[in-house]
Amino acid sequence: MCAALCCSSSSAQSFFGPAPPSDLQSAANGAEGLIAKAKALCGPNVGETGIGFGAGCVAGFACKKVQNIVVGAAFLTGGIAGGACLAGWVKPEDLKEKAEQIMDKGVEKVHENMDKLTGIMAKLDADGDGKVDLSDSKLVLSKFYKKHSGFSMGLVGGALVGYRMG
Repeated sequence: MCAALCCSSSSAQSFFGPAPPSDLQSAANGAEGLIAKAKALCGPNVGETGIGFGAGCVAGFACKKVQNIVVGAAFLTGGIAGGACLAGWVKPEDLKEKAEQIMDKGVEKVHENMDKLTGIMAKLDADGDGKVDLSDSKLVLSKFYKKHSGFSMGLVGGALVGYRMG
């Protein structure tokens, strides 16, 4: 969901175009373009590690805030549902029935969009073995890491710091 929101923003659209990248390699190429623009913006004083650290801090902080919102919302809605059951406004069977209806609608949506999902999965298969697994992401990320090792290490460190601060 976060990726969809980020890719639909106007700044992301100026880098990636109106749609998010369709495969891992085009996403890596887009990231390389972003790194080049950040280097030009920061000048010679900040290297790839500093850019990665800054980006990681922002990403880690945002992930922690989103996590806090989701957990808080889960506890709040659980408390509201429990209170409604205790007050007698809603029966637990009604809640179970509604949850099953929502799950059924979600399964229907997945089945409706199965052809789109199959196309996306085929594009994500970097090594061409017919299935998307960890080796596909390792293949693309290792190529990216070889080109931008400082950025990658800064990103990881920054994400840890940003998550801790969040």
